Amino acid sequence: MLRVTLMVVADPIREVVRAVFVFEGRADLSIYSSIREAEGGTEVYDLDVLSYFFDDGTVLTASAHDYQVRLTPISERRPQELRDRLREYLAGSKIGLDPAIADDPSAAALLLLERERATNTPRRWLAWMFR
Repeated sequence: MLRVTLMVVADPIREVVRAVFVFEGRADLSIYSSIREAEGGTEVYDLDVLSYFFDDGTVLTASAHDYQVRLTPISERRPQELRDRLREYLAGSKIGLDPAIADDPSAAALLLLERERATNTPRRWLAWMFR
């Protein structure tokens, strides 16, 4: 059983733990665990080439003010496009995951985020540095 504790903050929509998929074209994908994290990981100069989705296919629009990126969910949902793009990414990448997991974007996000965390832990970096 997964338990998530959310804190009440001034702008709670930005802190909600929910996968945000950020596609650049057909070959590049970043996944973030909240809108705030996705905003912090996006450069203003890239806004025109990126597409943003929540894990349920809800589209997010991107804007910038004074070099600060702002993502806003809109009422448009494109779950099939999200699954298709995720499947295409998984089929073309070398990460070794079955493209069929794209049928459940939330589960795919958890797997991909966990893989990223596992490969970027300080322990792994320390082991690499002292080889």
